[in-house]
Amino acid sequence: MDKLTWRITGNGTITVRYSTYWDEPGPFATQLNSEHAFINPAMILMYVPDRRAENEEIAMPDVPSGVASSGRIPSYSGVDGACARIYFAATSYDALIDAPIELGKIDQFDLPGMTPPVSVVCMGTNGRRKKLRKSCGEFARMS
Repeated sequence: MDKLTWRITGNGTITVRYSTYWDEPGPFATQLNSEHAFINPAMILMYVPDRRAENEEIAMPDVPSGVASSGRIPSYSGVDGACARIYFAATSYDALIDAPIELGKIDQFDLPGMTPPVSVVCMGTNGRRKKLRKSCGEFARMS
């Protein structure tokens, strides 16, 4: 119908495959490289307008073992050999797309004494993470 709207008709199960571009750093983009995956679901997922209120799930069946995940929506995982399976579940499409996901060798911590609670997720060398943790702790004490 236009570059953002498709009309698909059929009966039974319909499979749609499409490609997305995953190499733009930043909070409103999506990036996948050898160090991490940052997923902004709003940038890569389709939806059916009349079904946005349904429960949604993202399944990642082949994540390398040792990779941690972080996001605002609940996740659960399992291990199958050398790979992990990670799933994110949300109560609606809108809840799913409002919750970016980070996968990689990450450090996650909560800032003490913040209302509402604030979590920090960072990646990079251990030295950088320690410095960030210290800086954020100092910021939290000043707030």
